[in-house]
Amino acid sequence: MELRQLIQLKRKGLSNRAVAQALGVSRNTVNSYVHAFQEHKFDYEQLQELSEAELAGPPDHCQHFNQQA
Repeated sequence: MELRQLIQLKRKGLSNRAVAQALGVSRNTVNSYVHAFQEHKFDYEQLQELSEAELAGPPDHCQHFNQQA
C-alpha cells in the first residue's frame, strides 16, 4: 500500500472504508494508520509535506510537528 495515496484520499474527505476499498486493503489497516496520525496530532496537510523517508520512519521522527500541536 502506498501511504501517500492514503493521505491524499483522507485529505479529500473519504471515509476509512472508502479509502480501504480504493487501495485494496482492509479497513482495519486504514483505521490503524488514521489512529496513529491522530495520536501523534498530525493532520493530513502536514503529512502530505513529509518526504518518503519521513513517512517510512516512526512518528516521533518528526518532532517539529509534535511541537506545533
